[in-house]
Amino acid sequence: MSSVATPPPTPRTPARASSPAAAMSATRRLASAFARARSTALTRAVSPRAPASAPHPPAPTSTSPAPRLSSASAVDLPHAMFTTSHEVLRPRAATSASSSSSSSSSSSTSSTSSTVVLTVGLTERAFDLIGDVRVVADVAPAGASVAASAPLATLEWEGFRRTASDELYHASWANVSGARPLALPFPSDVVEANDAVVGDPYAKMTAGAEGWVAAVEVTTEALREAMRSGAVMGEREYAEMCEREEEEEDANASKSYP
Repeated sequence: MSSVATPPPTPRTPARASSPAAAMSATRRLASAFARARSTALTRAVSPRAPASAPHPPAPTSTSPAPRLSSASAVDLPHAMFTTSHEVLRPRAATSASSSSSSSSSSSTSSTSSTVVLTVGLTERAFDLIGDVRVVADVAPAGASVAASAPLATLEWEGFRRTASDELYHASWANVSGARPLALPFPSDVVEANDAVVGDPYAKMTAGAEGWVAAVEVTTEALREAMRSGAVMGEREYAEMCEREEEEEDANASKSYP
């Protein structure tokens, strides 16, 4: 009886050895992936989670032109404007009203009067100059008409200010306090006050969009005239003004050294 011979098992083909350069590249990729994963884990471990009610962090500043507010009345304003006394104005809404009249020759003319509602607060530069607002007093009531440069409210503040420097260039600081008006360079009608900020300005009043003190209604004609005169500026012009002020302050501070 003949037996059938079983063929020997086919030897496994050994894996192709990678080149030293490829092995090194793979090692680097693994190390990089591990480092990123470890960094992410550490960040999540040490960074406290914000409460659900906390606002989202501000979006990064963009180099593109600021978005603009448009309405049927052709109101076209930056999302933030600034006064020379460091108030920040943010448009909330725009409206328009048209009226027409007829003459004896049956010809008609129409005029459009546009208004915009602005929230009014302080800029970061204002807080740098005065410190913390402790009290918001004498707030103009809703419906009140406020003349140009007249106060919408009085802000009582506290802060620190350098008073002198000794021969070792040690700065001396003093606790100071005072009051400043919140005012606009054009007439306006008060729409409402921000009760949360008025009630607790130390905690609630900030340079952000929610930290405003009063909302006012103003004609776009008056607002644009203030912009043409330089009493109200866009973001770039305001930043340039602040830079000039800071340079002047630095120069004056240098003079105080012995």
